[in-house]
Amino acid sequence: MRKVEKLQWALRRVSRMSAAEIAHRVQEQIRRRSDGLRGWSWSDFGSYEGGVAGLSGVTFGRGSGELDEAVLERAARAVRGEFVLLGQHWPQPVSESWWRTDFWFVDPVTHKNWPGADVYCFDVNYRHASEFGDVKFVWELNRLQFLTAVGLGAQSAGDRSARIAFEIVRGWMEANPPFRGINWVSGIEAASRLVSILALISIVGVPPSDFLPDIKAFVAAHVFWIARYPSRYSSANNHRIAEMSAIFIAAGAAPGITNANALLGDAQRGLEAEVHHQFHEDGVGAEQSPTYSAYSLEWFALTGVNAKSMGRPFSAAYFEKLKLAVEHLRWMLDDGGRTPRIGDDDEGRVLDISQSSADQYVANTVVFSERCIRVASEGAEEQTEVYVNVGKSALADIGPGPTGVRTFESGGYSVIRQPTDRGTALFVFDHAPLGFLAIAAHGHADALSVWLHWGDEPIFVDSGTFLYHSGGLWRDSLRGTNAHNTLILGGADQSDIAGAFNWSRHAETKLEHFSAHRIAGAHNGYRKQFGVSHHRGIAIHADRLGWDVEDKLIGEPTLSSVPWVIGFNVAPNCRVKLEGRMAHVYASDGRAISCESLSGYDWEVGESVYSPGFNVKEAGQRILLRGLLSADEGSASLVRIRLAASSF
Repeated sequence: MRKVEKLQWALRRVSRMSAAEIAHRVQEQIRRRSDGLRGWSWSDFGSYEGGVAGLSGVTFGRGSGELDEAVLERAARAVRGEFVLLGQHWPQPVSESWWRTDFWFVDPVTHKNWPGADVYCFDVNYRHASEFGDVKFVWELNRLQFLTAVGLGAQSAGDRSARIAFEIVRGWMEANPPFRGINWVSGIEAASRLVSILALISIVGVPPSDFLPDIKAFVAAHVFWIARYPSRYSSANNHRIAEMSAIFIAAGAAPGITNANALLGDAQRGLEAEVHHQFHEDGVGAEQSPTYSAYSLEWFALTGVNAKSMGRPFSAAYFEKLKLAVEHLRWMLDDGGRTPRIGDDDEGRVLDISQSSADQYVANTVVFSERCIRVASEGAEEQTEVYVNVGKSALADIGPGPTGVRTFESGGYSVIRQPTDRGTALFVFDHAPLGFLAIAAHGHADALSVWLHWGDEPIFVDSGTFLYHSGGLWRDSLRGTNAHNTLILGGADQSDIAGAFNWSRHAETKLEHFSAHRIAGAHNGYRKQFGVSHHRGIAIHADRLGWDVEDKLIGEPTLSSVPWVIGFNVAPNCRVKLEGRMAHVYASDGRAISCESLSGYDWEVGESVYSPGFNVKEAGQRILLRGLLSADEGSASLVRIRLAASSF
């Protein structure tokens, strides 16, 4: 069965590739087979002159008060092998020196071990091995980002604690010889791990002399492998950013590695080009996910400040694009530092600098990136380094957000921000493309969806992500149209899912109208199957907090009777009360939204699934309107819904 699944995945993947990409993949496979026959060891990589420095242009420090103690406690737990990552508790290690065991391969859910040193990395079938669990878990531990906290603990505890941090790295190397096992499969994971080691050195200083050869080999082997197997063509999304950034930063930190100058030049040129691919002209992340946008932004900003400190500054155009990305994310932040959860979110981080709530990652990244941009932009000479206050949420530094109505046309979102006495009302309307590149890996079929936050509370939400590789039917379901706040026709998805990170047919979406009082968009995702396109308009109330949502299906229906549903996922912090054509959604602090059906349909409450975090899934509520589209109706204005603020 697994062979069949693997073949089906490969055929779907190839169907989205260009001829040039197919040729590249063939050459890549030949190289992989050849590399698998060679017996690699760490001794192949450590014999170069010089040492290894830390992250250039970045200074780490502890916060103060309660959060400071939390960071130190996290360090102590890590040394004991007590981990909670992606919301999951790892099993207690059987040895105090857990880093010298097979703990690096254990899945915390299934308690099974992924393949290790006895298997060549590219022979690990992680995409179709759900019996081990979701590979994201084992990879998350092996990013080694917990070493930031361990290093900070060493600042307080002295040299012995610093030695333990490097002992952990040595233990990882013993368990994971070059290019063997699950932890060498992915370039983005290698990039994350590489930067974690450089962050550790930034905190505790030069590795002790007896550890230096190991660290030099670690850095050189990771740089070599990342450069040898880059994510290209349809895979050149955030993975490519991570890979090039890590190569650039590491080649600067270890200038003695082979071809360091060439690696620096290639990575810098690649990043200068990629920043304009990964973000639309208006700063919206091309992955169509605020958290992935923040993740890419963090890599670009960190690399930019490193480059300035190294005397190899990036161009003004590079930083101008980053400023646009920051601006877009500021528009998307609610008063609690959250963004609407749009598209995928795997809770990925580069430095894991805040170690605070996952909900506030975007806010923390915005503040960090602004600091990097200020230091690294050409002409900014008054400050030479970015101070990273680890363990402290940046929410206090974010400042008040913008207000008004703003459209990001090329990126595909319109944002309405209205101040009230109960906080800012944030209303987001999606008229965006499905996702980035041919496979749109992290996009969802959510065209013309809306999200509503008020103050620091979500009201209408996305269903979330749940799991990636082992999500199975849930992975497809939570990416599908029925899990989003839009119109579903005939139970169909707007775009066709072709794998856990792949789409075949992409719905085309466009902005039809934008003004301070009305926004309208459309998509053609239902035209092939049903003969109609979906149009949605948002009218903004001028005299009070509220919006009118109007849905139309325009065209010539091809079937005699097709059911439609318009639904809104209600945040778990809210309760719902129905009164015929009125649905009242109550949050807290006096916040409430009345949803009035102006077209004769009564509201229903249905069940939904809500995933507030990776590997977390719980029951939710969804308010619904239902009806039928008849072939003899032709183009039809289906429903008008009035969303307006009310009180308890």
